[in-house]
Amino acid sequence: PARYSRFEGGVINCHQAGAYAGQSFEVHGSIFNKFAEMGYSSSPLGLPISDEFDATRSPQGTTGRLSRFEGGSIYFSAYGAHPVYGEIVAIYERVGGTGSSYGFPTGDPYAWNGGMRQDFQGGYIATCDTAIGLGSSESGHFMDCYVRNGGGAAVGCPIDGGGGKSAHWGGAVVMQDFDGGSYGRGAIIDNQGTSHTTAWSVHGNIWSKYVALGGPASVLARPISDEGQANPSAVTGVP
Repeated sequence: PARYSRFEGGVINCHQAGAYAGQSFEVHGSIFNKFAEMGYSSSPLGLPISDEFDATRSPQGTTGRLSRFEGGSIYFSAYGAHPVYGEIVAIYERVGGTGSSYGFPTGDPYAWNGGMRQDFQGGYIATCDTAIGLGSSESGHFMDCYVRNGGGAAVGCPIDGGGGKSAHWGGAVVMQDFDGGSYGRGAIIDNQGTSHTTAWSVHGNIWSKYVALGGPASVLARPISDEGQANPSAVTGVP
């Protein structure tokens, strides 16, 4: 719960309970207008948890401002004021927000392929109709891998590869199948039951060969890295 007072240029919200109890935060200008358009605190953003402040300059050279909310943030730049929330903001902030290669949002989130998508200066972030790592006790490992490998644009969205769309046991590993995005068909694989801190992506032609050999049950066993670029061949010079 919170109390508020509106002003000609914006609003001040005072939290009455929770982690921010007794603290007040202002929202004004273009960010306030977007907050109001979305339905104030009844929107997916919830209540503000910061005053407006300068955002990190994007790699594209864009500057702007932002206000943080319980469920996300609203960013203002030359592209206007746009909210980033839900699973998209979780991915966006993990990679560095406006300071990442994505830069500032250029539009609001919209429905796309059964999930949501939001466009940014340097690309887009997409969510799926099935959550990343759903069903795994180590879902954070799946999300780390998903973000590290380029998110929905590269890895794609979960599909039913025979064990359902959620994460499932596949021999000695827990895995989630993906349709591939720019990477091609593959999976994120978590080596549960071993000492580890993340999951790994196997995709494209390497995934096809891995499956043909028997996957985790083959002589290769479990993956211990993402795909990387090999050094040029000493024979042909071709990478």
